Amino acid sequence: MNRPLRFLVSAGPTHEPIDAVRYIANRSSGTLGLALATEILRRGHQLTLVLGPTHLTPPPSASLERVETATEMLAALQRHFPSADVLIMAAAVADVRPKQRALGKLKKDELGLQLPLKKNPDILSALGRIRSHQVVVGFALESLGGDAALAEAARKARDHGCDLVVLNGAGSMGGDGAEDVSFVRPDGTHAAFGTLLKSVLAQRLVDWCEREGRSTS
Repeated sequence: MNRPLRFLVSAGPTHEPIDAVRYIANRSSGTLGLALATEILRRGHQLTLVLGPTHLTPPPSASLERVETATEMLAALQRHFPSADVLIMAAAVADVRPKQRALGKLKKDELGLQLPLKKNPDILSALGRIRSHQVVVGFALESLGGDAALAEAARKARDHGCDLVVLNGAGSMGGDGAEDVSFVRPDGTHAAFGTLLKSVLAQRLVDWCEREGRSTS
């Protein structure tokens, strides 16, 4: 009998505070990450879920760590990654954050014409530096189409140390469906699935992770 795998999944957006009431974020709802969590637990695997801000309710049996910002998410994933067999980086991490968080609420005119920003940490690259045996899955949301999108997903897989990148179209964020889904490997080989419900995408991705995770464990 195959032993359960230890999954580490990030899900949801990050919120990067500007002041006490405003933040930088994106439209991610966390739907796919929670669908993955549900499927992983249904199959009897172990799961640690690192969850950004979302109104959705995670499975009660998940080992849950809630975070708000990208730096908090990175710190949580770094703690749990060494003991994981599989990392699925399904969170939609904000690319940037304000250089300085204001205390209280800024007035409109205090925001100025520009808001100084800095890049958030590249979580996949940081985890790649401490990677040993883990299978790593990343995501790419692209408005490009066709071969250009596939090439960009393969580049991301190579540059970020992923075994697989799940490519989907920009319209996938926030809804129940994922459009133009492809599983892309670093060498550019891929499997295309078209448009899928996120629950179905979760099933296919966990299938893939089970095969890869058990072959490397």
